Amino acid sequence: MGTIATYDWEAADDRPQPHDTANDTAVFDQALAALAAFDQTFGRPLTPSFVAELHVARMLGLRLRGTPNAPGFDGWDAEQRRYEIKYRQPRNIIDINGFDFDVLVLVNLNARYQPSGIWTLDVATAQHIAVYREKFRKYQITQQHFKAKARPIVSTS
Repeated sequence: MGTIATYDWEAADDRPQPHDTANDTAVFDQALAALAAFDQTFGRPLTPSFVAELHVARMLGLRLRGTPNAPGFDGWDAEQRRYEIKYRQPRNIIDINGFDFDVLVLVNLNARYQPSGIWTLDVATAQHIAVYREKFRKYQITQQHFKAKARPIVSTS
């Protein structure tokens, strides 16, 4: 099998420069095997959103629902409190379809898929600060507003 063409994004002229390495192919093959094993183990593909859910479940002792994008909430704790977990890049808006949960959790991940921040907000506060956007048919909260009202669980910022 051949190598994979990749690009040197640090090239002096800012244009992608192709280069081939055997290591690229080896890393790609390892990644495919790891993705397949993850899917087999968890029954879901590996996505940043699911990584965020798994981090929160481990930290807070939650049980996760079996299907992605299930309406309402993503997991629950021993007291049956329902948690809606939202992974977002630090500048992205938090979209909410409804308020069928007890706790809203925001997760930011770093480049190594580790939490750089996790914050929780009770549903009443979330309802109070959320703005309904007819154009998107969703409620939205800026991260700045969310983080100002939320309780940090993990925060490196």
